[in-house]
Amino acid sequence: MKRKIFFPILMCMALFVGTLDSFAQLTVDKKTQNLGTLQLYTEATTNYRVKNTANKAVTVTNIITSSSQIKATCLPMVIPAGGTATVSVSYATDLVGRFTHAVYLYTDNSDKPLTLQMKG
Repeated sequence: MKRKIFFPILMCMALFVGTLDSFAQLTVDKKTQNLGTLQLYTEATTNYRVKNTANKAVTVTNIITSSSQIKATCLPMVIPAGGTATVSVSYATDLVGRFTHAVYLYTDNSDKPLTLQMKG
């Protein structure tokens, strides 16, 4: 009886662990970067270093920004297992005062984006 119950539980655990392993995981050197004080009508650029810590390549499928004054690129768009990519973000100031903006990286392995923030 114990043997009949143990085998299905063991199979479910192996399937679950295998599923977790197949999702690529991205980490970033700094999720929030402070650009400090910027002059009005200037452009500031910052870079984020994104690392794929899983054993499977991940593709960046979409990049969305929280403001039309932000432009973002990711090179390369396909990050190999253990590899890194650079997300370059530029912000063109057009308002006076403090700001916080976000860049959302969507991948082929998750419905939730990796969120990068910039403030100043």
